Amino acid sequence: MHYLYEDIVKLLDKSSQDEFFRRFLDDLGESPQYGNGCYVFPQSGFCLICDKGTFVSAFFHVATEAVRSGDVQSFVGKLPGGIDVTDQRADIEKKLNGSPLRSRLVRGRNEDQEKCYWDDYPYLSFVVTTCLDAASDQIRAVALTSKSGSAPSDLPFYGQPPKMRTGPERRRLTGRRSRHDG
Repeated sequence: MHYLYEDIVKLLDKSSQDEFFRRFLDDLGESPQYGNGCYVFPQSGFCLICDKGTFVSAFFHVATEAVRSGDVQSFVGKLPGGIDVTDQRADIEKKLNGSPLRSRLVRGRNEDQEKCYWDDYPYLSFVVTTCLDAASDQIRAVALTSKSGSAPSDLPFYGQPPKMRTGPERRRLTGRRSRHDG
């Protein structure tokens, strides 16, 4: 678990069929759930997002609706740029050397969900996106996106776990059986 973040970074821009991904799965010891181009690791609290079979983004759940509902655990590993889960916008701007390239207020899917600010920052050869609760300025999620990918807030599910695939379809995608397989 100590090297989890570093290994996730190494997966970006690699194919989901790459041998490194298979070793990553073996080392992690958690089989992902797959749906809509997204590999969800609910016990570890992160998602790997694919575009045309290539990993383009890693989404780290901190205090998302999925965490609050118990569908996903909160990610407890290292975050991009030394961001800490207790950081607020001013702390993040200091750690990532400046104001965001883009900031937008995003409404929750439902009326009872909080509004969040999605802020994009340049970071090395990536874009770091933070999702901050608009009322409390607390981190809900952090994403690291390859410059070849879309920012997570541009994706349709925006951090919510997708419909999961099991059985033969999951085996085809990951080479592994699901506990739901017959």
